[in-house]
Amino acid sequence: MTERLSTLLHEGAEQIAVPPPSAAEILSRGRSLHGRRRITSIGAGVAAALVLVGGTALLVPDRAPEDRDSLGILAPAVPIDPDGWAVAQGSTIHLGSGTTSTVTGKVKAMYYTSAGVMVRTGRTAYTEGDRTSNYFVLAGDGTVRDFALDLGDLKPGTDPTLPYLAYSVKGDDSKHWELLLRDVRTGKVATRVPYEGAFTWGGWNAPPVALSGDYAYVGIDDATLAINWRTGAVKTAKGLLPSRMPTVAGGRELVDPRNDEQGGVRELESDDAVTESYTVLDAVTGERVGGFDITGTVLSTPWPQLAPDGQHVLLTPMAMCNEDNECHYEDPSTTVLDVETGASRRFTIGDGTFGWSPDGRLLLVTGTEVTSCDADTGECRTTPVKIDGTGPIRVSGNDNES
Repeated sequence: MTERLSTLLHEGAEQIAVPPPSAAEILSRGRSLHGRRRITSIGAGVAAALVLVGGTALLVPDRAPEDRDSLGILAPAVPIDPDGWAVAQGSTIHLGSGTTSTVTGKVKAMYYTSAGVMVRTGRTAYTEGDRTSNYFVLAGDGTVRDFALDLGDLKPGTDPTLPYLAYSVKGDDSKHWELLLRDVRTGKVATRVPYEGAFTWGGWNAPPVALSGDYAYVGIDDATLAINWRTGAVKTAKGLLPSRMPTVAGGRELVDPRNDEQGGVRELESDDAVTESYTVLDAVTGERVGGFDITGTVLSTPWPQLAPDGQHVLLTPMAMCNEDNECHYEDPSTTVLDVETGASRRFTIGDGTFGWSPDGRLLLVTGTEVTSCDADTGECRTTPVKIDGTGPIRVSGNDNES
């Protein structure tokens, strides 16, 4: 088969409307195939018609956005690349494929998409204080594509099974907004959904967004909204608290007991003993999937972090830093919990840093290697790297938002 014919077949296949499986199903399938600190009303949908094409029902928008593809077809979820992780310091990015790339600016954060790792850069490596935001897309072979997008100070969302960057923009006034999904393969807006709600918390230019499956979750003052970006339906997400940055992953959300339903935070002394009960919810139904307790003091209690596949939680240990910003963990190991069974496994992290691969493997990073570990079995594999620059190390699978 010639390269040109292969390309045409792939392009044609992308136009076939296949009913998308759930993100949880995709992530589960990917796991089986490959072995296995966050800060603390309704818009109308786009009308659509069903058209029968070759025996397949296609959902064709009544008025497609001017920059959507000609058929108005939104991309289905696809299996993820388990080696699609990235580790960055300064302007240099090390990819799971073994390649190294360089981008303009300092890497602030990285986001998983089905079309590669999206990298956010700016004048500094911190999202707080520096409102400049340039975006690049990195393919597995290390190819860098300038996304030519400056969102300013926004919190976008991505899903490792989808080729979209989801974010909010302001509408006609301070209570009207639009959710945009921009295709990272083309740079074009794939769809947009209007929604309403006051946004006076968080400090971003628009409400923060998390993307997971067919839903984008948006944090406004009075609710966390669940927006079905395929249909345009907007509703309040059951069980998810208002005035919070949504962190939905794999269709699940970790509910933080440090925050009450009125948006307050309990005030405690640093050496007070605490036991905190966390709950993991199905973000679509609001049903409880699992939960766990964490005991310690205010300064030593680990901070849980949900994996991209929603299957595991990492108990992030506390780090002590000196005036030179050199940090060391009080405990050089960490625990990973299975959300559904509560089973736990310990991993040694030393003085390195950590994150998640797109399929939910724990990434342990040092200056010379990235170790990718199965959270259930403890089986690990290592990729050599050379991280010897200055500034914080950014590992994919972390929000790094502030």
